[in-house]
Amino acid sequence: MHDLTLMTASVCDSNREWQTTVQGSKGAVYTVRFGRLFGRDAERSRVQCDYTCTCPGFQHHGHCKHIEVAKPGHCGWNAAFDPGLTPEGDGCPDCGGPLYHVPVGV
Repeated sequence: MHDLTLMTASVCDSNREWQTTVQGSKGAVYTVRFGRLFGRDAERSRVQCDYTCTCPGFQHHGHCKHIEVAKPGHCGWNAAFDPGLTPEGDGCPDCGGPLYHVPVGV
């Protein structure tokens, strides 16, 4: 059995928690979140690929169109999935936001 070598991987902070607002078709504004579950969503454990929304449709069905509208604005960069892009300094090379570093066994 081989021993693992621990290395550090850079990951955009938006992979931990991220949120934005989306205007619904009738003018209401909803909050779409990625990451840790909030409020009733945590109790129900309803997520749509780690995303939640405050709209009634998501609360009732567990999925909604607002999440699909918000997803393109979420960076989610991870060095493990994009090895050709190297961070310079402490900023995400994709969106410029903060990075965090995680140990990875290789």
